[in-house]
Amino acid sequence: MLDPDAAVQQAIHLLFDTFARTGSAWKTVQFFTTHAIPFPRRVHNGPHRGELVWGPLVHGRVRQILHNPRYAGAFCFGRTHTRYTGDHKSHVEWMALVHNAHPGYITWDHFEDIQRRLRDNAKTYDTANSAHSPREGLALIQGLVLCGRCGRRMTVRYHERQWGLVPDYVCQYEGIAEGQAICQSVPGQAIDATIGELVVTIISPTVLQQTLAVQEEYRQQMRAVERLRQQEIDRARYEVHAAHRRYLLVDPANRLVAQSLETDWNTKLQILADLEATADRHHQEEPTLTPSQEAAIAALATDVPRLWADLATPQRERKRLVRLVIADVTLTRETEHILIQVRLHSGHTQTFRIPRPLTIGERRRTAASIVQQIDDLLNEGPENYVARVLNERGVRPVDGPCFTKDSVRHLREAHHLKSRRQRLRVQGWLTQNEVAAALHCGIATVKAWRRQGVLHAEAYNDHPEYLYAPLTYPIPNKGQWKRGWTATPEVMPQTEKEV
Repeated sequence: MLDPDAAVQQAIHLLFDTFARTGSAWKTVQFFTTHAIPFPRRVHNGPHRGELVWGPLVHGRVRQILHNPRYAGAFCFGRTHTRYTGDHKSHVEWMALVHNAHPGYITWDHFEDIQRRLRDNAKTYDTANSAHSPREGLALIQGLVLCGRCGRRMTVRYHERQWGLVPDYVCQYEGIAEGQAICQSVPGQAIDATIGELVVTIISPTVLQQTLAVQEEYRQQMRAVERLRQQEIDRARYEVHAAHRRYLLVDPANRLVAQSLETDWNTKLQILADLEATADRHHQEEPTLTPSQEAAIAALATDVPRLWADLATPQRERKRLVRLVIADVTLTRETEHILIQVRLHSGHTQTFRIPRPLTIGERRRTAASIVQQIDDLLNEGPENYVARVLNERGVRPVDGPCFTKDSVRHLREAHHLKSRRQRLRVQGWLTQNEVAAALHCGIATVKAWRRQGVLHAEAYNDHPEYLYAPLTYPIPNKGQWKRGWTATPEVMPQTEKEV
């Protein structure tokens, strides 16, 4: 039968309800500790054997209760009997198990669900094949990821970026166990974004009902906590009254007994005062929602994307939402894409193929279209001209706000493009020394004729230094130039783009 003490029954019910809400034995202990809720236990040894005492709830006690089928109304015998099979695995076999043998605190289906959740939360040595409970880390699908190559469970690594930590999903079991290279490593930022969009799409129609149910569940738990505190205060008051009665019944002449009973009475009074003060403090600290706040929460619940993107939403709660709808996620890294295969609890599957994130070298690599534009513009002018035209077109480099002559020269050399000077020389353009030798004049005369337009030249850098067009047009000799020779428009050379 169930314990005849109603306070004991409520404490055990609260333990199962808290585990169902948090999904973690440690979180259940934390809830009892935070709200200063004592938990009952029976003394098994010593002079007080069989007595009921109340104290803090510990993790071992929670696991003992969650694993015990007697709380589900089942009689069992021989639970610790273990059989080893040929696959070197141990199997626990119960010699006797009778369902519905007595009243229970939970149903057998609820008990089996608890065992599954505990197995999923267990952090065993075989971490590659164990799903962990949701934690506070940034990786959204931690514990749910399977390797698309070997089928093992993938773990998480974090690395630092300028904007913060970034997760990677890594299949490294064989790399750790056998010293081999890891199976595959998949960048997780884009994957988490895809899974988040999927979850928001799936749960949007039902999130309001779930939110209202969570609010009602929280109210019920708070009422259960208040009942437990009040029952503890009632027990303390009973002890105070009993101590008072014992003190009044003693013979006043028996000073030794009277003094001891008076001390016991004062101790009970102090315990009662402490319990009442603790209950008042927790009652003031516990958050209460006003009707306007509840309406705001209900309105926010209808906007799941904003709730998901809210910075105040803990990452742990996002992970719990993911686990409500997603059973596991299989990742396969391909050459140019990442294959994401999602299996939902409903049995349906979803497949996504997203572009593989670029490596740092690929992100800093200039696009081929930009290199082609630079190659074409070098046919028209030098590097400073190319930089100005690219900036006017709105083209931006990968490592700066705008192009400069130095960045253009770096890209030209990196991609083995011919410079403006080399292109002009291939077309037959001459240096000033070659022009002076061909015209039998000095360098100063060549420069003067260039400035006056007698010779056609083009700067091939920003110094500037010039190359001269082939001498296929009328050019005066030195005497004609001194007498004021000018070329007619018909014989003037057709100039190319001026720089």
